This record gives sequence, C-alpha cells and structure tokens, in this order.
Amino acid sequence: MKLSCPVCSSKFTLEQATRELALLELVELASKFGRSWNLVSEYVDCFRPGNYSSVNLVKRIRLLRELTGVFERCEFEYDGKKYRTDHARLRQALTTVANLQKWGFKNHNYLKKVLTGDSERISIEGLTAKEETAREERRRTDDGRQRTEDVVPAPEVKERVGRVLQHMEMKAADKPAVDEAARRRELKAQAAALTGTI
Repeated sequence: MKLSCPVCSSKFTLEQATRELALLELVELASKFGRSWNLVSEYVDCFRPGNYSSVNLVKRIRLLRELTGVFERCEFEYDGKKYRTDHARLRQALTTVANLQKWGFKNHNYLKKVLTGDSERISIEGLTAKEETAREERRRTDDGRQRTEDVVPAPEVKERVGRVLQHMEMKAADKPAVDEAARRRELKAQAAALTGTI
C-alpha cells in the first residue's frame, strides 16, 4: 500500500511511515537511559537470533520499554519473587551479561538471575527484609508500651475487688439466708469474673 505526502506528493509505504515512528520512539527511549545507553544497547544486542544478525526494531523497542521499567523503579520480579536494586548494580549486571558474548536470549531472566545475587528481596508491600524487621520491632515495642499502660497495678485491682465484694454483699443482704461459705465463694467468683482475675 502506497501513501503520498500531502506537502511534496512523494510516495512511501506504510512500513516506511511506521519505521520512522519507531525510530523516534527508539530515540526517546535512549534518552531515558542517559549515560547507560551504550551498555543497554549492547545488552539488547544479546537478543539477536544469531552471531551476525541484528535485533528487529520492533523487538528492540519492546525490550527497551521493559528495561525502562526496571531502570525507573529499580525493582524487578524473578521466579515469583520481587527484588530491589540500584542503578550501579543494574549497570554492573548489564556489563556482566553483555561481556558473556552470548546471543539468542528470549527474555530478561538471565539478567535478573545475575541481579538477584546483589539485590534485596522485597515483600508484597515493597519492603526489604531489613525494613520489615524494623517495622516489626517498632510494632512490638509500640504494642509492649500499650500493653503495660493497659495493665492495672495490683493495689488498684485489690481495691476494685473489695468494692465489688461490698456491693455484692449489700445486694446479698436483701436475699434470704443461705450457707455463708457458699455465699462468700459465689461473691468471690462473681468479683473475679468482673475484674478478670481469679
């Protein structure tokens, strides 16, 4: 299918038009990598099907988009687990993979495997093991403080029990006479149930 330019009337194919757009996107993606662009480009060349071939432009753009996500977040997922890294480690892993002089990669798993050695594993919430341990320690100390504040001192408990017993004895005085020992046991059990102590 031939298209014509509305300005100069030159003829071109649809593939030529889409290639130009793809090249513009490639330049835009290259700018996102900054100084690491040459290293990233060398890494993407590892995806060529043979030693003397090249990576298709559309595939190159797809691979660069995927790498852009890893570069921007400094996080990646490998073998169902999430990891966090930094730009220096990422550049080192790219160098390691590119220096292997291998080709025919199908996905980024080889790079991710190299990265897992230096990266910190993160949880679903996005926290590393150190951060989760610190959060758990803060939670424990906060809970510990709260629990000690909620605990009632022993003299206060005795006073409460005494008041409850007096109150119950006054109520019991209105009832007909029963065995005194059984009445005392019942009052103590009720007082214990009210205060939460035995």
